[in-house]
Amino acid sequence: MIDRLVRSGRSGFYLSVIEEGEVGAGDEFELLGLEEPTLTIGEINELYTAKSPDRETLQRSLHVNLLPESWRMRFRARLEDMDGRKHDRHTSPV
Repeated sequence: MIDRLVRSGRSGFYLSVIEEGEVGAGDEFELLGLEEPTLTIGEINELYTAKSPDRETLQRSLHVNLLPESWRMRFRARLEDMDGRKHDRHTSPV
């Protein structure tokens, strides 16, 4: 199911909720912070699903701390596969 959702390009994880509550039409949202480096949702979807992902974007993904570690490990393995290197699934992504 997750693969199908990501492949759609509309994965839906655009923000995180800090405090549960109700939101209505016209309510304002406040950006509390931005961490660098970052990737767009489109870039993440591309890395997750593309047969030949962009090398530079894969390299950047290894330093995006907001990505789950399992995703960074997946992206590191894809980068290592591009380089023809063996990878250890238990190795830290950064």
